[in-house]
Amino acid sequence: MSPTKLTYFNVSGLGEGIRYLLHYGGVAFEDERITREEFPARKDKLPLGQLPVLEFEGKTLYQSMSICRFLARRFDLTGKDEWDSLQCDTAVDTISDIASAITAYASETDEEAKKVKKAAALTKINFLTEKLEGHLAKNDGHFVKGQLTWPDFVLAAVYTTLVGRGEADIFAERPLLKALKAKVDALPAIKAYLDKRPPVPYRGKMSATKLTYLPVSGLGESIRYLLHYGGVEFEDERITREELAIRKPTLPLGQVPVLEFEGKTLFQSTSICRFLARRFNLTGKDEWDSLQCDIAADTISDIGIAISGYVTETNEEAKKVKKAAALTKINFLTEKLEGHLAKNDGHFVKGQLTWPDFVLAAVYSTLVGRGEADIFAERPLLKALKAKVDALPAIKAYLDKRPPVPY
Repeated sequence: MSPTKLTYFNVSGLGEGIRYLLHYGGVAFEDERITREEFPARKDKLPLGQLPVLEFEGKTLYQSMSICRFLARRFDLTGKDEWDSLQCDTAVDTISDIASAITAYASETDEEAKKVKKAAALTKINFLTEKLEGHLAKNDGHFVKGQLTWPDFVLAAVYTTLVGRGEADIFAERPLLKALKAKVDALPAIKAYLDKRPPVPYRGKMSATKLTYLPVSGLGESIRYLLHYGGVEFEDERITREELAIRKPTLPLGQVPVLEFEGKTLFQSTSICRFLARRFNLTGKDEWDSLQCDIAADTISDIGIAISGYVTETNEEAKKVKKAAALTKINFLTEKLEGHLAKNDGHFVKGQLTWPDFVLAAVYSTLVGRGEADIFAERPLLKALKAKVDALPAIKAYLDKRPPVPY
């Protein structure tokens, strides 16, 4: 078999859960810890331009929680059935919510603003850790029915990072969470690793998140929707076309949107959306669900391309001809999407909320307005899906305060 190699920084952060699981699974691996200075030279060769990355059985794995979930399946750490697996995911998502709450204030540079954000975040964190503590009390000190499962390892791995980065002992009054960390750390394979692990700090402060786009919906709105849904605080920079002309030479492809996220520059709108969808668990349950997401997003993109084919035409007679042909194609595509929703409980993937649902809702008004035609007039399920997404608490809160935008 090909050698196993984990590449990450010499910190705990996003890589420590993977290290714990590999050691527990008895996998001999190279634990490559690179410096921040070495990272830029490697960035372009990485799948998403970020770490951790795991070389495993000849394949390159990325996205830290996806790697952990994969290893958990390999090492029988997902419970006995799909309900246990759901409990695992719920626990991990809750731990992630704690980390997100910490990020919301730990990355704030204005001290007064940080105090306010920290107070609000600690209230939320106290609520979440209380719920986790109560869950352990009902499950013999584990997240799943007294069984050892992968969220136990995730908690133990990120525990010190959360306390250190959060600048508060958020587990001070949570004896069962403390005990679970101690229990995992005492496992022979984990103890052997910790005994020889190089000294590591908790993961450093995250860079601020910033989306740069025009003051329109267009290609940037789906990203805005996903960031708000994911609970990411970000600067929503809306520049004029005149400002874009000045900045163009400094942009990766000379265009927007561009997203600054965790110290990295992300570009290409659909790629950004797919990245955020993975981060926020909006790609479905398996690779087939992920494929359905991509098909739906590509089809929505095809509708946008068809509209662009005639709205940019300056000759009125030519525009009429192109518009008629485009609307025939668009009617066909929306009919297919409508039929797909009818078979999947009103969503693009098996009744689940996934990222193309957000894309549709975000671009819906743009497609209607720019297309100069109500292309969804006879598509009640597509209309309903937009309404459903827009009614989500995080999205509604955004829309209530969103500045007026043209399509």
